[in-house]
Amino acid sequence: MNPTNPRRHPRLIAALLSLGLLASLPAMQVFAEAPCCAIVKIDKATGLVTLRDNKTGKLETITVKDPAAFAKLSVGQAADRSIGVPAKMP
Repeated sequence: MNPTNPRRHPRLIAALLSLGLLASLPAMQVFAEAPCCAIVKIDKATGLVTLRDNKTGKLETITVKDPAAFAKLSVGQAADRSIGVPAKMP
């Protein structure tokens, strides 16, 4: 068997390309959608963050439990609901 056989290269290249495309699928799924919302208000005293849904305009208030993540947030920043949990409003 000759490793430089030109007949084997197209199959090898196709196999490598297939593996590369398959390996990149999880990354493509993670970044398939833009964040759903934008931060419109941050209440540092209560830890509440108000989000506006980019499609519907609906406002939602969430509580961010992680102090380090909360400290990095800013008004106008794109965000996803997963940064916190729904706030319990009185």
